[in-house]
Amino acid sequence: MAYRVRNERIEQAHNDGIVAITCANTGSDSKMILVTGSLDSSVKVWRQDTLELVLTLEGHRLGIVSVVSDPTGKLVATSSMDSVIRVWDIEKGKSTVVIEAAPLESWTLAFSADGHHLATGTRSGNVNIFNAQTGEKEQSLDTQKKTFILQVAYSKCGKYLACGGNDGSVCVFDISTSKLMHHLEGHSMSVRSIVFTNDSQRLLTASDDKHINVYDVNSGSLVKSLSDHHSFVLSLAMSPDSQHFASSSSDRQVKIWELSTLECIRSFEEHKDQVWGLAFNSVGDALFSVSDDMSIVQYICPLDASK
Repeated sequence: MAYRVRNERIEQAHNDGIVAITCANTGSDSKMILVTGSLDSSVKVWRQDTLELVLTLEGHRLGIVSVVSDPTGKLVATSSMDSVIRVWDIEKGKSTVVIEAAPLESWTLAFSADGHHLATGTRSGNVNIFNAQTGEKEQSLDTQKKTFILQVAYSKCGKYLACGGNDGSVCVFDISTSKLMHHLEGHSMSVRSIVFTNDSQRLLTASDDKHINVYDVNSGSLVKSLSDHHSFVLSLAMSPDSQHFASSSSDRQVKIWELSTLECIRSFEEHKDQVWGLAFNSVGDALFSVSDDMSIVQYICPLDASK
């Protein structure tokens, strides 16, 4: 079985463009869910198997910027243009932590590998790290650049944090020492997405310059630059087995890549507008995409990596 589009999809899932998506799990296979965030300020929870709406999380006053789940899948954090970060208990449908930041001092989010911390980029070039249980700011990492940090990502091993700015720069920090390991200059425009491979050996970055860059984390060297998209590359997602990764773009396409060869093996054009977000489920047999066209599309993924 090859990658294919599932017949079920959700049109008009929100009242405005959908810019963020994450997969979570509240305890069993039957409770595997999607969480989406929209410019309409709403956060919605959907069943993965039926794509039925479970509930709407209310609290933000302006458009959503980021939606991420913790490693357990039971907590979801959201950030908004209202400069508020909320941590939600999905099973209860309530926000347990509310962090009020200064304007543009909270953007995209990332949970640490142990789920204890939440990182967010800022317009001042810093990455702020909060205690996910209390909401207290515990640390601020300085990129030494005056750039708007648009993306942050933790490695699965818990050793590294990477961030990308609107000047095209990418920084990699050693979390244990808070030291800047690498300052990467591979992009010429804003960095829209960052993801580590599951073994934490490589870092993938996506940019408005239409490129996906692949770096060696230890050396900071550029392994390869991929340029199959025709416009801004907006999102990246790594499959749970690290055999494949997905990318999405303003060109309305979703592409599937083989990580070992860095070759594109499948392209989809199911959306009518730019595709802002991607997420694999925890099993790896489904990929979801969201777009400015307000729809959610599901793709069936082969678990056999050879297909």
